[in-house]
Amino acid sequence: MNKLTNNCKGLVEKIKKFKLLIITIILIVQLLIPASMIYSEEIISIVGDEISLEIEPVDPYDYFRGRYLSIRPIETKVVYQQFTQDLKDELRNRATSSSSNYFYDNIKCYITFKKGQDGMHTIDQVTFEKPKNTRSYLKATINNIWESNGKEIHVNYSMNQFFINEDFALKSEDTIRNLPQGTKAYIKAKINDGDFVIENLYVGDKNIYEYLK
Repeated sequence: MNKLTNNCKGLVEKIKKFKLLIITIILIVQLLIPASMIYSEEIISIVGDEISLEIEPVDPYDYFRGRYLSIRPIETKVVYQQFTQDLKDELRNRATSSSSNYFYDNIKCYITFKKGQDGMHTIDQVTFEKPKNTRSYLKATINNIWESNGKEIHVNYSMNQFFINEDFALKSEDTIRNLPQGTKAYIKAKINDGDFVIENLYVGDKNIYEYLK
């Protein structure tokens, strides 16, 4: 009987140690995930190519990280001629019908950019496969084609939030909404292998904090 009791106690102790090990592993994983995200962003900032995209503002409230500007890059539409052939084929295969411009689900794609004379970047090409001759591209999705002056596609590359000091958030929104004619608001971001890091938001030739001083 004593032997059985001792065995049970030993089993309970092992279970306790096992639970402690599991909890420790979970805590370590929870710490490693944000650390790996920060490391990934640092790598993109170092090796990524810089692009400048003109933006439009919206300003909701993020209850987890404070105030931020919800931004919308103006450069989100491209004409059908900018699609590579493999993407055109995929659009036809995934359409809800032979005459439809809508798809059953979002289609993953990749976009490259080119720099204009004004210093802003515009979409150069949209591909179904990852570009093989450059690492300077973004991952994106599409879900419909618009018929207007020829076929157009709306691409979503999730570059839609710029976190900002809470004291500057509302003033920044008002400033961007009421810019003097000819003055642009834009972001500078680094892109590499489909991912991106937004480095700063600018108004004219000044970052948003300098502009608001």
